[in-house]
Amino acid sequence: ASSIATQRQRAYVTRLGGGVFTPALVMNGATVLVGSERDAIEAAIAGAGRLPIATTISRKSDVAEISIAAAPGQVRVQSVVYDPEHATDVDAGENEGARLREYRIVRSVETLAAWDGTARVLTTRLPEAGQGLSVLLQSSDLRVLGAADLPPA
Repeated sequence: ASSIATQRQRAYVTRLGGGVFTPALVMNGATVLVGSERDAIEAAIAGAGRLPIATTISRKSDVAEISIAAAPGQVRVQSVVYDPEHATDVDAGENEGARLREYRIVRSVETLAAWDGTARVLTTRLPEAGQGLSVLLQSSDLRVLGAADLPPA
């Protein structure tokens, strides 16, 4: 429910067609899936293969260090800080009485850099205690070329 998430959804709609809906899952910037269709998501993940650009994150004393191999063309790196899990008790509606679990709840998204694709090492601040950090390396057409995750410490 953030303006950043809505902007991102609209950018994918412009690129991939369709409409803005929730829950939506975009696979590697190339395919839109309904986020509640588990079988379709698992099949897409199983068939996705490895991302083409090696990307890693390591925890240094006071920063996260992101290493990115060379990429063909313009790229952008985004950092995504997330909470690993929350549970919500539902008091009304179709899920009344249920306890829903949400995973990887995005708390912030920030573009760290955009450049010509030469190999690079970037740093960013570490997330707060209990939060994780993911990075996405994307081409100008929003395809995901590389990704890495630094789980909560």
